[in-house]
Amino acid sequence: MNFLPARVSDGPGGAVAEVAGLGRIELPAAQISRASVDDPGPSVGFRPESMTLLSEGQAAQDREATGIIDEVVYYGDMTYYDIRLDGAAPDARPVRIAMRNVFGRDVRDVGTRARIGWAPGGVVLFR
Repeated sequence: MNFLPARVSDGPGGAVAEVAGLGRIELPAAQISRASVDDPGPSVGFRPESMTLLSEGQAAQDREATGIIDEVVYYGDMTYYDIRLDGAAPDARPVRIAMRNVFGRDVRDVGTRARIGWAPGGVVLFR
């Protein structure tokens, strides 16, 4: 699970989270957890498979973020990418994205730019 610090304010029917690297995310009450996580303060969490690495010319899902590939790890049917998001704090940990290995999909190299597609429905706010 990826966790990123967030600045949170109340929003219509839920909350609004400002997340460095992802921007403004409106979250309905169903995506807000009062459970605590290891990080102090509010954070958003999302699973590695809830984001996708976009290929050249591929349209984004609901949202798009960009960054630099920091690490590539191949595990059988999956490749995991650690990506340092543009706009994130310099000391922020990279986010991990899981991509299923299918015939014809390119494997990206460390140090290359990446576009990431994601939908706000895959994000949970932890307060």
